[in-house]
Amino acid sequence: MINRSRLLRICFTREDTPLETPELAKKYLEIYSARISPSLLEDIADVDPDILCFDFDYPDESQLLLLRKIKEKLPAIPILMMTDYHSEALVLWALRARVWDYFIKPLNPEEFIKSVKKLNRFKNEKELVDSRKLIRPTSPVQYIGRVGVSESIGSSSVRRAVTKAMIYIENNISKKISLKKIAEHCGISPSYLSREFKTISGMTFSDYLLKTRIKLAIKLLSKDDMTVTAVCYDVGFHDLTYFGRIFKRYTGVNPSSYHESVVSKSQECLANSDKQFANINADIDNSTANLRAELFLQRCRGEA
Repeated sequence: MINRSRLLRICFTREDTPLETPELAKKYLEIYSARISPSLLEDIADVDPDILCFDFDYPDESQLLLLRKIKEKLPAIPILMMTDYHSEALVLWALRARVWDYFIKPLNPEEFIKSVKKLNRFKNEKELVDSRKLIRPTSPVQYIGRVGVSESIGSSSVRRAVTKAMIYIENNISKKISLKKIAEHCGISPSYLSREFKTISGMTFSDYLLKTRIKLAIKLLSKDDMTVTAVCYDVGFHDLTYFGRIFKRYTGVNPSSYHESVVSKSQECLANSDKQFANINADIDNSTANLRAELFLQRCRGEA
């Protein structure tokens, strides 16, 4: 028989609604609730919880300060944090405050149950403190990728991360760009970014990066005063042979032939490369248009 853990939900929400947990979670939890009041510490002592759950709509500074103070007073009790509002700054704050797990509402049932089962197992083994040391994050970025916080983040924040990655690529196209570096820039793990990038954009990270480089290369090679070597480096390739091979893969002609065709106005070569150029543009534009529009709206609302 499973020895259930006592979870005390500390409610910061505007409406006093029940905690909407997956049905299966009740197999592992006895759920209690408390509102914010001067006697909150006494309420916590009365329940003697194994887990504290801070439930927010839109956490403000005073509410977050209270969470931190309670963690300082009761360091051995793991804290779950649930919130309607999400930002990268908030999740990093939570990790630094030693929140055990962080969830965007509505809850992801699988992630919530996974976290609860882990905590319940530690409780039953009476190894909670020692076990927590073993999986305590060494840095916020590593923790996001390793323990599953990023998988709890809602789809809108994932789209923001992918859009942020695309913008980073465009703004740094002449530099060496790696999946790992962009993942760190976006605050998520490389494997998670790779998976979600393909899901959202419809193409792999490497394919998008190469197509973006080639799109700019075609534009630069259309200028009479540009050389193939200069374009190669300007769009982030540092090997002329490799640049030529990738350019031909996507356009059907090598960069020298394309550049010469622009200068000589070779209609046949231009027609072929222009068709490929249109395909590359369509792929990239279709992948970024909706994401950019969404990011703009979120910025207008102050969410991004």
